[in-house]
Amino acid sequence: MIDGGITRGTDIFKALCLGAKAVGLGRATMYSLNYGYEGVHKLFDILRDELEATMKLCGVTSIDQLHPGYLNTLDVDHLIPSTAAGHRVVPPKSRL
Repeated sequence: MIDGGITRGTDIFKALCLGAKAVGLGRATMYSLNYGYEGVHKLFDILRDELEATMKLCGVTSIDQLHPGYLNTLDVDHLIPSTAAGHRVVPPKSRL
């Protein structure tokens, strides 16, 4: 589960690619609550539409197909620790 920092459907996509089973939407939900039930419903509609659009752009038809290869991790690859044998762990080729 990832809690915090989720503001867009693309954030949900990234979390799911990294293996999350759920995301927390506390702040966004709190702000949308100012508009009552309709505001919260609209928030979830927007996030669902953004997630679906991102999946379509990546050619994904099911959440089961998501994996870390859809993420561009080039900026943080240097933070991945080496294995015990001294060989660097190389993630799958980035697609996004």
